[in-house]
Amino acid sequence: HNVGPAATRSVVKDTVAPAKTTTVPASGTTVGSPAKVSFTYTKTLASNSTIVLDNSGGTAVGCTVTVSGTTVSCAPSPALTSGTYSATATAYDTHGNLTQTSLSFTVDATPPTITSLAASATSDSAEASKITGSISENATLTITATDSSGGKVSTSAKVSKGSFNVSLDETALASGTIKVT
Repeated sequence: HNVGPAATRSVVKDTVAPAKTTTVPASGTTVGSPAKVSFTYTKTLASNSTIVLDNSGGTAVGCTVTVSGTTVSCAPSPALTSGTYSATATAYDTHGNLTQTSLSFTVDATPPTITSLAASATSDSAEASKITGSISENATLTITATDSSGGKVSTSAKVSKGSFNVSLDETALASGTIKVT
């Protein structure tokens, strides 16, 4: 009989659960709608990882859960309405180790209101307009100017609640009447 050496094998058992690194939105923040919720962890997640999303009354809100690499995310459908929500992720790594993480956030689905808007040329050549107005809350404001032949130019600016003042370069527009929205 020929007997060879005994075979040995070393196995490292992974018993460490994935640790959360980030959440979107951050817990305690206010976001606009539609809000997508995601949790990112230190380890690759298994496809059975989940998120349960509830409104402030404790009623589950429907959402499509996807798992990609180290992130589990939830896209609510229909879009979330204004209110407070909580989300709990149950994340499994590929070895079956699990961790649960929760967050709460508020959705403000009401768009800001522009309470006044005025445009004035900054020079006789009307190459730029000064857009002034008032807005009900902090927002990113997009202003578009359209000439009579359909040409458009736009600018975006972060504005604070109250009065705002934004310049719009109109050199690319044709001469004539320009509509600002």
